[in-house]
Amino acid sequence: MQLQTAEVFGSHMVLQREKPLAIWGKAMPGSAISVEIQGHNAKARADQSGKWNLTLPSLHTSRNEKMVIEARTETASERLVYNDILVGEVWIAGGQSNMEFFMRYDKD
Repeated sequence: MQLQTAEVFGSHMVLQREKPLAIWGKAMPGSAISVEIQGHNAKARADQSGKWNLTLPSLHTSRNEKMVIEARTETASERLVYNDILVGEVWIAGGQSNMEFFMRYDKD
């Protein structure tokens, strides 16, 4: 099984600042996983089905970060590198058609 993270992770992503950061994915069962960003490093081990997850400490606001994810077994190693990462505020707005509002209609 090839090292991979969940599809929400990749180059050009935006990560929430000042909150612990959960990262998860799949790798060869038993692989030692390491994730590094902003000088922080967290480690985990892939379970029998190859799933792994870990939590990095809170990150400070920054841009153009690089995340390095490595998986090691006794006989092999794999590496993923995600570039151009922004750490800041992440806001998600959702709703229906009642959320559609043009600024020109706002009095103030």
